[in-house]
Amino acid sequence: MKNFKILRKIVKVNLLFFAIYLSFSLCVSANVDENQLNINAQNGAILINAETGDVIYEKNCDKIAPMASTTKIMTTLLALEQGNLDEPFVVDSNAIKIEGSSMGLKEGDCLTMRDLCYGMMLPSGNDAANAVAAKISGSIDEFVKMMNRRAQELGLKNTNFCTPSGLDTSEKNEHHSTARDMALLTKKAMENSDFCEICSQKDKKLTFGNPPISRGIRNHNRLLKEFDGACGVKTGFTKKAGRCLVSAAQRDGLKLIAVVLKDHDDWQDSKNLFEYGFSKFSLKELPSDFSDVKLNVAGQYDKIFYVKPEKTLKIHASVEMMNNINMKIKTDPFYFLPIEQGDIVGEVEYFLNDKLIGKINLCADLSSR
Repeated sequence: MKNFKILRKIVKVNLLFFAIYLSFSLCVSANVDENQLNINAQNGAILINAETGDVIYEKNCDKIAPMASTTKIMTTLLALEQGNLDEPFVVDSNAIKIEGSSMGLKEGDCLTMRDLCYGMMLPSGNDAANAVAAKISGSIDEFVKMMNRRAQELGLKNTNFCTPSGLDTSEKNEHHSTARDMALLTKKAMENSDFCEICSQKDKKLTFGNPPISRGIRNHNRLLKEFDGACGVKTGFTKKAGRCLVSAAQRDGLKLIAVVLKDHDDWQDSKNLFEYGFSKFSLKELPSDFSDVKLNVAGQYDKIFYVKPEKTLKIHASVEMMNNINMKIKTDPFYFLPIEQGDIVGEVEYFLNDKLIGKINLCADLSSR
């Protein structure tokens, strides 16, 4: 096939298939130079592809440091995974007595788990985080154990939770994570449609109180208003952790996750990371020229026919992919007549780093060549 390098050919007569492996490089021009980013994050930064987890940019991304209220990403994920999100209950009066940012809970307030998730993710309510912990596990300590078990399950190797809210603890650096771990946690959280819906809202109307009244809460995440395609996720600040921001943005179907920890210019740095990331990717059509594929007719070895793809596929590709995309063509060693124009006679599988990313059918093309 023109412009493609054939790696190897395998004939499997017993399976009536042969496979041709091909690879190609995608040429995508980047408009932003990584060296010009100058990210200010003192405790680490990272940018990843939200679908694949591939790292696009990193700076000290494995440095262990406090992460403030970005902790609530884990608390919210656990809350959403419990189910019964819209069943009202009375919040624990002791749990909600906590300093710092608040959604305004008071003793006797009755609201739902979904309401509390909004209260955590938008105004960063520490009272909401504690209310969730008490409801799910019966106590803050037991819920923290649950958080750390989930961290281990997700492979967050350098993360340890001490509170559901992210408030600093008296123990030196016991409540900590890394930019890489927070990105991986967010990747998992954004697989949950309820999480994506909640963290993408600029504001929300909730009804609670005694007596219940309608009240509005606003999201602290300025990127939702200031950056095209921003769709989450969570802000954070304490004196020890500094300004922390975990954010997500999506353009043309490509979603990226950025994390900056202890960054005095977190808004601009996150915008710059996204612009850098989106500049490195473009929507590319996977190879669809199969004009060199010739298939045999049974009993007539001098007679052949050609194929064409049933459709084309596109993916977001970067220059760093180099030759990591391969395809495998599957057809029978011969075909019995009659064969009609458009009959499905095989398929093509596309792989990225040995992971199947798509497949299409091959159809008979009986037009003259």
